[in-house]
Amino acid sequence: MQIGQIHSIYRSSIPSGENMTVEDISNVLKSIGHSVSLYSFDSDSLVQSRLSVAKRALQIVSSRYSEDRVFEEWVSKQELIQIHNAFPGLTLGKLEILKESGVPIVRVIHNYRKTCLSGNHIRKGNPCFKCNVNSQLNGVFFGCYNNSYLMSIFVKTYSKLLKKFEDDTRVRYVAVSNVISEYLKNTGIAPNRILVAPNSVPQHQAINFNASEVLLLGRLEAEKGILKALDIWSKNSNLPILNIVGSGSLEKYVKIKVQGISNVNFHGYLKGLSLERVTGRCKVALILNTWDEPFGRTFAEALARGQAIVAYDRGMASEFIFPGKNGFLVEHDSDVVNAVEQSMILTHESLNSVSRSLWNEKYSPQAVKNIWENIVLKIGKEGT
Repeated sequence: MQIGQIHSIYRSSIPSGENMTVEDISNVLKSIGHSVSLYSFDSDSLVQSRLSVAKRALQIVSSRYSEDRVFEEWVSKQELIQIHNAFPGLTLGKLEILKESGVPIVRVIHNYRKTCLSGNHIRKGNPCFKCNVNSQLNGVFFGCYNNSYLMSIFVKTYSKLLKKFEDDTRVRYVAVSNVISEYLKNTGIAPNRILVAPNSVPQHQAINFNASEVLLLGRLEAEKGILKALDIWSKNSNLPILNIVGSGSLEKYVKIKVQGISNVNFHGYLKGLSLERVTGRCKVALILNTWDEPFGRTFAEALARGQAIVAYDRGMASEFIFPGKNGFLVEHDSDVVNAVEQSMILTHESLNSVSRSLWNEKYSPQAVKNIWENIVLKIGKEGT
């Protein structure tokens, strides 16, 4: 089958694992035997200035313009279309082309954009639920999208156009987790229009048998728990060494803060062998998200390494952790110290048996390949 993927590549100022996930899904589909064509949009160039924002706003609300002819020709060659991040690439004209084409549409949902302009229900590092599927006026009032009132108005207007398109019962949804599946149902999407396909992660190098340190890997943002981790380690010098890997808006703060904490190392952004050298000596993955992570790639990666996981009991965490076997779920900051200490005495045999087995069963490329194979078969039949 010829499958088209549509994705607006996230701006470099807002790094997202979704870009990587789109590529992963493409590789999975190709491994099944399908042909995949990506129609992507570079968000950096589309909204790089106020002038470009104004120009894009006009394009989005216009019925058709010159670029749409190329898009229409591309659509005509697809047997199934998969939409990921729609904004700001899919204009009203392109949505009309998709609707008129009759090609089966799969809308892959990675976040909470249906009810939140920023897609995460986080404002100033804290959970916020002032907006819902019917109104995002508070998001405009607070300038939640990229800290910009203009962009927030822009996104709110676009969300209405996209919702009208998605209300077409021909559109099927694929949620990246059970959490997102329930979220979609709560926004009024009929359960029979929703399928679930978790993100996959490749096999990672197993941790060393003498691993004795802790890893905090991810974007350095307040909602990712970096501030809580630093506070806990600054008060507990007897805890194992905490290795912080990543980049983000709090990077400068983290660099300064760790200088006064003897058992914390900050590595910045790492990849390849440099990353493996650090992760290999870490027995525990610390994931202190203060929000309901839609999926949580870092959870699946920890499983693939055979690491124990210590995380707050929210969002997807309980689907990755079997307390006492491959980590612990915690309710409060005060529980983290004991959970880390208890995780350190879990045997490598137990971690390999539980963590890596769970990865192999649910989040490995082969497991997700089987799920997508069934999804494509099901939607393909519905479209005939």
